[in-house]
Amino acid sequence: MELGETVQDTARREVFEETGLILGKLELFGVYSGSKYDKTFSNGDQVSMVQFLFTCNEFEGEFIKQNAESQQNSFFALDELPDNGQNSSNMW
Repeated sequence: MELGETVQDTARREVFEETGLILGKLELFGVYSGSKYDKTFSNGDQVSMVQFLFTCNEFEGEFIKQNAESQQNSFFALDELPDNGQNSSNMW
């Protein structure tokens, strides 16, 4: 998050930077936190992460499948989601 941003602003900015898509209405799906989201970076810094997940059915723009921010972006139909672990780092 940048200073002054809302969680929704951050989600919209990050999705645009990584996919080229401009999001419309966002609906909160869930908030996740706790010890399983703790992380230690290679420089020794430790953080407790909080994840805010949203659903969005309204978007526009030219979908970017790969760029400096993302190695592989994809859309999947709900009944065609890949098995857990396959491409899971870029699924949304």
